Amino acid sequence: MELHNVTNFYFEPCGMVNGSAGELFPPNQTKEKGIEFYSPDLCRSLKLSFTNEEVIHGITGYKYAGNEYSFDNGTLDPSNECFCNGVCSPSGVLNVTACRYGAPGFVSFPHFYLADQYYRDQVDGMRPDGAKHNLYITLEPETGIPLDVAARFQINILLLPIEKISLFKDVPTIYFPMIWFEQRATITESLAWQVKFALAGPVIGQIMSFLFIAGGIAMAVYYMYLIVSFNRRSKETIIDLKEEPIIKPLINSNKQIHISTTQELLPKTINGLHEEKL
Repeated sequence: MELHNVTNFYFEPCGMVNGSAGELFPPNQTKEKGIEFYSPDLCRSLKLSFTNEEVIHGITGYKYAGNEYSFDNGTLDPSNECFCNGVCSPSGVLNVTACRYGAPGFVSFPHFYLADQYYRDQVDGMRPDGAKHNLYITLEPETGIPLDVAARFQINILLLPIEKISLFKDVPTIYFPMIWFEQRATITESLAWQVKFALAGPVIGQIMSFLFIAGGIAMAVYYMYLIVSFNRRSKETIIDLKEEPIIKPLINSNKQIHISTTQELLPKTINGLHEEKL
């Protein structure tokens, strides 16, 4: 199986497959760098820039949204000229004809948001609003987990005059909006708790490691104290045995017996002598 990182829908480098698939993003996101993902519906990669921070279910996320360079075709950035796929139209509309099997399809943000004024002047009723019509992705910056996603695109058809058909003979060249749609996904509260636990995991791990280390040190000190106390009591017992001889109480007891016996026999002896003399 051979893998390629270049598509055939646009000339290089516009045909490069850059960024993630849109479901997961690298961790440790920054505000300055922005994010990039590949859209299979557009057959190209899109770059989003940081706009602001948002709190979703108690989790702070970085919000990245589309900008005027998202559908630029070289007007603002010459490196985007390879997205023209033929004749370059004003900036803000992407030609996806090669991606959609030759159908004359053009994609933009709803109501031609961030597109050239040329498109809005061709159609009445265009009222672009960034809060309603922009594409954005809100990520948890440390893990790269999407918290809130809104994909908003508008499908346009290029109308051209056809000389051989009287009905379309006088039709002006116009990018006519057909439909715009929104795909929205927001993390649930139960999943948000799991994300919070994942964010608290490193902190909990550090606290537990410090507690285990402190507990190990405390146990080591306690056992050292027990060993020192046991050795000290053993030395005191040996010294007491050496200072108090075993024979001393026996001599004292013999003296006591001897004295008491003498005291008891002496009167009898004297009495006996006295009786003999008499």
